[in-house]
Amino acid sequence: MRVTGKRTPRQIERDLVRYREDLQQAEATRDLPKQATALNNLGTVFIDKKNYPKALRHFEQAMDVLAASPPKDKVSVYGNAASAARGLDDWDKSLRYALMAETIGIQNEVHRADIEAVRVGIALVRKELGFDAFKERLSGAQEALPEELRPLARMDIHLIPEEEATSSDPQLSSSCARIGRNAPCPCGSGKKYKKCCEK
Repeated sequence: MRVTGKRTPRQIERDLVRYREDLQQAEATRDLPKQATALNNLGTVFIDKKNYPKALRHFEQAMDVLAASPPKDKVSVYGNAASAARGLDDWDKSLRYALMAETIGIQNEVHRADIEAVRVGIALVRKELGFDAFKERLSGAQEALPEELRPLARMDIHLIPEEEATSSDPQLSSSCARIGRNAPCPCGSGKKYKKCCEK
């Protein structure tokens, strides 16, 4: 979903300069899709710098200019914003943005891998909060969705008890609170889950 976690400090600084230039050029030409892309890219750089407030601010600015952008871009920006909010331990905002990414993706038949990445992020929030608190906050996030998107939220997947998820059903097993130890970490670090957030 986002290219983060593998940048060296030198690459981070280089990317900051490049994406800021892209943003200035897009603003000068009033090219809204390019402006949203540049803001999204800057946000991913700030996630790599672990500057989650600045990252979230860039993703939220990108959301403001997304009306003219394709649905795939919306899924990416909302998914990235959910990651930044998770970095700030803002669980309500993280769930709200993640559900927006998921439902927009389902509505517009966006690539399944992008939707699954969002679902893994939702599973991380569930693991952090515990099932009861997660269930309550997820319901609140669903209520905050635009009315036309609410039926698309896969509450059945997110609220399945962990012990009922089986590897025989890949849709349920990949989206429940269990994340494979050898899977890439959903935080975007580029490391395996077992060497990163599982600890």
